[in-house]
Amino acid sequence: MVSVIVFAAMLVALASAGFALTWAIAGNMHQGQEVRRRLAARLEGLRFGRALRLFGIDHEAYLHTQRVAVIEAQVQNCENCGVLAQCDANLQVGDVSHFDFCPNETALSRMRDAASGRATAD
Repeated sequence: MVSVIVFAAMLVALASAGFALTWAIAGNMHQGQEVRRRLAARLEGLRFGRALRLFGIDHEAYLHTQRVAVIEAQVQNCENCGVLAQCDANLQVGDVSHFDFCPNETALSRMRDAASGRATAD
């Protein structure tokens, strides 16, 4: 009889742990989606979002393949950039060949190459 009670208690504990784990995972997924949604909205208002499109990088793919810390750093690079006139001119013309002034150019080129299946040598 004691073993049945112990077994039932272990079963309840295991079920509780499973429920708590499922709840935590669902909460983390929801929080991650919210963070990425806010980042997507920020990208829309930045030159960096336009640069992603110019380099042929899909916003959704970018947001789901890059770490949030990397995205935040790249967004900060764009927001703190001091060559906005040159950036605007290149974005207007649609010329990716002269983006060497951009603090995100290396990352943009690597992502473009990765998306097109070309590997870059480091």
